[in-house]
Amino acid sequence: MARAKSASVGVISKVFRILEAIQGSPSGLTLKPICEITGVHKSTAHRFLKHLERDGYLIRTEVGTYLIGPKFSHLSARANHRATLQAVARPILWELWKSTRETVNLGALDQGTVLYVEVIESPHEFRLSSRVGTRRSLHATALGKALAAFLSEDEKERVLATVQFQPLTPKTIMNLVQFRQELEKIRQQGYAVDAQATGKSVAEVRRFLADWHDRMRPVYMAVSLTDDFKFPDDSVQGKLLSEAVLPSCREFDVPLSLMIGVRRQVNPRIRLAGDGAGKADLRAVEHICRDYPDNRFLVSVLSRENQHELCVYARKFSNLMPFGCWWFLNNPSIVEEITRERIEMLGTSFIPQHSDARVLEQVLYKWRSTRATMTSVLANSYKLLGRDGRGVTRQIIQRDVDRLFRGNFEKWVYLA
Repeated sequence: MARAKSASVGVISKVFRILEAIQGSPSGLTLKPICEITGVHKSTAHRFLKHLERDGYLIRTEVGTYLIGPKFSHLSARANHRATLQAVARPILWELWKSTRETVNLGALDQGTVLYVEVIESPHEFRLSSRVGTRRSLHATALGKALAAFLSEDEKERVLATVQFQPLTPKTIMNLVQFRQELEKIRQQGYAVDAQATGKSVAEVRRFLADWHDRMRPVYMAVSLTDDFKFPDDSVQGKLLSEAVLPSCREFDVPLSLMIGVRRQVNPRIRLAGDGAGKADLRAVEHICRDYPDNRFLVSVLSRENQHELCVYARKFSNLMPFGCWWFLNNPSIVEEITRERIEMLGTSFIPQHSDARVLEQVLYKWRSTRATMTSVLANSYKLLGRDGRGVTRQIIQRDVDRLFRGNFEKWVYLA
């Protein structure tokens, strides 16, 4: 009997040593340092950790780090739950930030307000952001509405009873009836998808694209792709492209812009500036143009080494239009080189430049620079034509300029 009591006390002692070790590390601990700090055998510690995780006293992150869980708050006032939530959510928030380059907020509902727990700000000059620890009215923020819309009915009623309606803008919702209607609208606009694109995911992505097409009326859709892009491909990306994006483009009769060649986060320490460029396998372009002849494609490649191959494919597929000198290629000497190559191989059947810049000054710079480059390239081309005995008239020059600077794009997106 005494031996059983001693064993039980020994187990409890080991569990508390494990909890104290994790509590003493704000960023959490993995199994190995837990064993080193506590002296508990690896298999024993692993068993205890599994039980504590299952019962909600610990949280295990994707990288195997254990953190004090929210359930433990009932037993210990020392647990830093904000740090726990931040640590668990931060990898997901960074992935979202990298894919959107917009401000990402993590918030929690608290007494009719949204408490901002973590904020990763957009790098853009003009942005909306909040500070960690800020509270904002539930009825007047997109984050608050999204949190409230998907609560259970009982939870929602408890939260709505605490909302104090105060005007922040002329369009702020000011009564419970309107707020309920807004939350129901948000629930209906939700999209049921999962990370593996199973079940209804493809249909939901198509519904998402249809909703935004109706709102924006875009002239084309666009996607940025890495240098290892392959197609067809048995992956979530390949599945969504073939089963959702391409059919949607055909349905709405809009081209798809493929911007291929970025190498993500070659230096993650500099975050947004850490992306690089890589040579792509353009057989993916060959396959997608051949297998989807009813789709139209605008294609820009980030690697200098891919430019000639892209021109060759543009001569083979009538549904492919090369466009622009993207990102790292937007240097005068390289722009001139690529433009000359395209003129020699494609005539005027391409779009020399484009910009998805969000800063007006960058668009103006590109416009001035492109005009200067095109003046030099076209003048040289006409000089060579004249030398070979072909007459070049003002009408021919006007026709070529119209095609390159507006006509090709307008016809491709059916604006003309």
